Amino acid sequence: MCKFFMGLHETVGSQNSARFIEEDGEISILYGTNNWGAKLVLRCIPHAVDSSLKVLKFDVRNKKYILQLSSKYACLKSKGLNAGSIIAIILAVIVAVYLFGGMLYMKCVHDAHRMQLIPHVEFWRTLPERTKAAVLYAVHVLCGKLCWKSGYSNLQV
Repeated sequence: MCKFFMGLHETVGSQNSARFIEEDGEISILYGTNNWGAKLVLRCIPHAVDSSLKVLKFDVRNKKYILQLSSKYACLKSKGLNAGSIIAIILAVIVAVYLFGGMLYMKCVHDAHRMQLIPHVEFWRTLPERTKAAVLYAVHVLCGKLCWKSGYSNLQV
């Protein structure tokens, strides 16, 4: 952010110095240092067609410009959870029920102990190597001879 006065430019604050603050329900952005700066007050106008920026005052004591941005883009939007978040929550709940329910079942019905409490423990033990084999197979099938060229050439007879 810079000030232009009588043909001269002066830096008031930079993106690196920006800090968000909340005062009395308003969100503001502070730019600059303790010696010089600006405070940009964000004012939400939900159905505004145009945005406006006003200089409200210059605080001489603190050497800060007080500005106000009135715009629909200054409104906080609360959209709730998106589809990915909902799927992740459902998946986490299913995994938790599977693990805890399976452990309870293994303990009560089969009187299992330690690692044997984990439902389908052999499947989980072999999963990393099976995943590696599946990925290598997929890469081999998809790339074919384009990815790996043979180090040998045919002999000319």
